[in-house]
Amino acid sequence: MELQTYVTDKTFVIALGDVYYVPSAVHNILSLTRLDRDGGSFTSGHGQTKLYSKDGTLFAISTIQDGIYMMKVRKHELPAYTYQACTWNEWHQQFRHICICGLQCLHDEQLVDGLDVLPSNTGNCCACIEAKQSKLPFPCQLAPRTTQPGELIYTDVWGPARTVALTGHVQWYITFINDAS
Repeated sequence: MELQTYVTDKTFVIALGDVYYVPSAVHNILSLTRLDRDGGSFTSGHGQTKLYSKDGTLFAISTIQDGIYMMKVRKHELPAYTYQACTWNEWHQQFRHICICGLQCLHDEQLVDGLDVLPSNTGNCCACIEAKQSKLPFPCQLAPRTTQPGELIYTDVWGPARTVALTGHVQWYITFINDAS
């Protein structure tokens, strides 16, 4: 069982062996006798008890509350995953294509734990380039139609047909549309 304790601005991880831990219990008990037997020490006075490791490092302070020495601890949880250093482009993809300057800000300001970057160039991301492509919108007004027959003709060719027509000769189909009519 590992617990985290806090002394001023430092966090310590305490490894407790051969213990009974009852998370649902209102209070759990830490044996000072076992601490002493395992080479640690403690001092008590002025409403608090200080716990020291074998090398003399202060790792916990408990204070009296309602007649009991209370110590602020929590169960130490290991991360569910391990960190792996990645290139800028890999981080760019893992952060759902955030811009590289945004990633560099996160890295430089240490806003994300485990954002380790391998030395690499920042190349172009094909997905970002394709997503930023645009097409001009269709015009709101249509161009005026022609007025003279035969001035503009639209044509389309279809074929060859997979199935032969009843006449046996038609394999292609062609359309002509006059813009003026």
